[in-house]
Amino acid sequence: MLQITTMARHLALIVFGLCLLCASALGQLASKAPVDSRSIALRLFLQHFDDSESGDRATRYYEAFVDLNEDGKLEAIVYLNGPSWCGSGGCTTLVLSPKGDSYRLVAKVPITRTPIRVLSAKSHGWRTLVASVGGGGIQPGYEAEIPFDGSSYAISGSKATVKSLLRAKEIVPSAAYFAENCKPLYP
Repeated sequence: MLQITTMARHLALIVFGLCLLCASALGQLASKAPVDSRSIALRLFLQHFDDSESGDRATRYYEAFVDLNEDGKLEAIVYLNGPSWCGSGGCTTLVLSPKGDSYRLVAKVPITRTPIRVLSAKSHGWRTLVASVGGGGIQPGYEAEIPFDGSSYAISGSKATVKSLLRAKEIVPSAAYFAENCKPLYP
């Protein structure tokens, strides 16, 4: 009889512990922020874009949202990371504009390195971007202005001034250069 009582106590403690563990897990799930619908739409756009461009299942990305043209809508700056998107000069950055429930490609800028910043200066109504460029024959590296030319963004070759960099807003941090700091495109 003593053994049954001891076993029952142990079983009750195990069940109680499992209940606490489940309650804790449910509490953590409930406390997570809801999934951002714009991030979901962005991932779907990127998956379709990646399938048509490279089909590389190792693609990772870093996303940032900022209103570049003062239309009240947040454009997406996407730093792509993976064998199909990166070379000795850097990786590809996309500038995407919201279009309905998805996005449209504004610019595909190759050979960019992080950090990527936004200046207050504008060109053709869109804020100028700044990215590090270097490697791939570009020596020494420098912070390049990437102005909007009226239809797209392209590296101009102009170096960003220290004064403009101090006022720039960093939107893609240096850490995004490393794949482990980016989201997998195909989870």
